[in-house]
Amino acid sequence: MAELDEGTASAYLPGVARPQFVELTRLVQTGSVDVVVAADQTRLTRTDAERAAFMKLCSDAGVQWHFSSTGVRHDLRNPSDALHSTVMGAFAAYESDLKRMRLAARFAARRADKLPLWGPRPFGFELDRVTLDETEAAELRKAYAAIVAGKTLTSVVRDWERRGIRTPLAQGKNPKRPPKRPGGNAYTVTTLKALLLRVRNVGVLEYEENGETKRIEGAWQPIVSADTFRRAHARLTNPDRKLKGGTTKRYLSAGLALCACGLVLRSGNGNGEAYLKCRPSYERRDPVAAASKVHSSIPMRLAEPFVMGALVRAICEAPMPDDAGELTGRELAVEDELIEARATVEALLDMLDAAGAVASQVQARIAAQGKRVEKLEAERDELAARRHGSLKDLRAEWYKRDPATGKTVVDWSGAATLADAVRAKLDSLSVKDQTELAREYVVVRLAPGRGKDRLSVEYLKSPQLNSEEMDAAELADAAFEADEERRIRRAASIHRLVVGYADALPSRVTFLPSGRVSKTAPPAQSQNS
Repeated sequence: MAELDEGTASAYLPGVARPQFVELTRLVQTGSVDVVVAADQTRLTRTDAERAAFMKLCSDAGVQWHFSSTGVRHDLRNPSDALHSTVMGAFAAYESDLKRMRLAARFAARRADKLPLWGPRPFGFELDRVTLDETEAAELRKAYAAIVAGKTLTSVVRDWERRGIRTPLAQGKNPKRPPKRPGGNAYTVTTLKALLLRVRNVGVLEYEENGETKRIEGAWQPIVSADTFRRAHARLTNPDRKLKGGTTKRYLSAGLALCACGLVLRSGNGNGEAYLKCRPSYERRDPVAAASKVHSSIPMRLAEPFVMGALVRAICEAPMPDDAGELTGRELAVEDELIEARATVEALLDMLDAAGAVASQVQARIAAQGKRVEKLEAERDELAARRHGSLKDLRAEWYKRDPATGKTVVDWSGAATLADAVRAKLDSLSVKDQTELAREYVVVRLAPGRGKDRLSVEYLKSPQLNSEEMDAAELADAAFEADEERRIRRAASIHRLVVGYADALPSRVTFLPSGRVSKTAPPAQSQNS
């Protein structure tokens, strides 16, 4: 026997996932059930196609239907029971279609009157969703003015939190069925932004029709003017605006290096010094890793030089960026055309010596091929620039192409060594851009423990540099061994402390299996002693 609860999933709407009904179908197919019990046939299935398929499946398997609300039991191999189920199913589908048609008519009538549909009370409006709540509307106007003036959403949220402004309370009509979202919650940056971007606040009715979003003028008074809304909307949707109070990334290794538990390490402070540490409570996306007891930390003064050195070495040792093996698509075609054009020029030059009277014609053809070569070289350089931008390969600007051979050569003018040139280029980038670049070249891991040699690196584009790196299992083993070693050292130090203390006492000390100490008084001396 199996009990399957589909919850509130609709048995009629197309495209709605019903995993429990799928499981019921599997149980019927495998012969695991003899009777299917449901509150009503409409709760079991409500569409003609699904009902017919499930009836055929149950009829072939000899599975009966029983409905607890009416006590009706159907043996689908019986023609009269099958007819009754078919008729009831047809009535259920008709009822759903009729309700859907009536609702569509009511929605169309509301839209014709430029009125919103029913739903929870929106902030700034009364329960009818049309009449303004002047108190909340005034707070909305202040919020719009603050955003237009350049203030952040965070400052507005803090102000509302301080003054106790909350989301509207839901008002359920049935006291036995409390609303799923009671409201009364504090606003966050996300919820406040969504509230300020609602076109309802500017007196516009938005609705969906045939998969298309439409907007018309609403029959209610707007809270703010169209100009204010437009300016606030432009600021809130601008991708270049500063987020999270304009914080700037300070450390290359933060958000890049990985802890032994698998989470990325974050920056933090401890004892007046910056640290690279694991913050499992910050990373809520991976509850398994966050619950791990194996976490790592290291002073930032040790982590930053290691990561920067590993990135410089990775860039220096990476393959040539315009290696022919990396060329694809149009770049390969341009290279082929360049080879052909150069070969044509060479052939024309040979012809020029014996051209005689037609030398001018040959020279014209050479000039035409020369322009073709120049055009192809310009296209090739543009494609290479797209493929090797400043964040794709820092060395791209130092690569030059020998026009005679078509091969790439390196020009280190102004740079003493490759490493110095790469480091100078990295220093010209922001820490955020450095981190994005580092993710393409290296994977840095921090093993647990206290030593300074716990950082390891995996080179993504230069596998020849990779030594035997510890994988996740080895990191976990190392963490366990380190923890076990600390436990043994701690037990030994406690043992020495207790023994030394016991030797200084005029009493007998006994170590119990639990690790506790039992002290007993020494035997009393006899009077004859």
